[in-house]
Amino acid sequence: LFRSVMARAICHDPAIQSRFPDGVLWVTVGGQPPDLAALVRNVLASLQIPPPLTESLEAACALLRTTLQGRACLIVLDDIWSASQVLPFRVNSPRSCLLFTTRKSRVVHDLGAEEYPIDTLTREEALELLAMWTHVPIGALPDEAYFIVEECGMLPLCLAIVGSLLRGRGHRWSHVLQQLRS
Repeated sequence: LFRSVMARAICHDPAIQSRFPDGVLWVTVGGQPPDLAALVRNVLASLQIPPPLTESLEAACALLRTTLQGRACLIVLDDIWSASQVLPFRVNSPRSCLLFTTRKSRVVHDLGAEEYPIDTLTREEALELLAMWTHVPIGALPDEAYFIVEECGMLPLCLAIVGSLLRGRGHRWSHVLQQLRS
């Protein structure tokens, strides 16, 4: 979950969204053998592209390659367990990128991808994440925010949940802090 929360934070970053104006697409893959052709067709549908004439993985991949040539998209593959789950989405597109989360370093090495291990958050990163989830600029966070990140152990999932609870409810910061402490 830690990797998924961080990937979602990346997807919500305004700089990322402006870099990929044709879409940031999220695909949850998981450990069970997925229907990769169906996942590729879902990505195509998100891009408003009719499915290929045949339901084969090869046809879906060929259409995805053609579609992404003129687009700037970020495709996020969440919870990858093997390199074979990534291969259908690896297309050579000058403006599009692929990001995947995995708990298996072997997958990263098998694909020759660049690995970004996720360590625990610093206090500043935790505050940034809380600010993002609450939609409150970091400079406008109330004093309780500093104590909330400590109570959450600077864990991204906890901060995402608390931030979602606080979004649009500025009067609840003290109450949430009190609940975390108890």
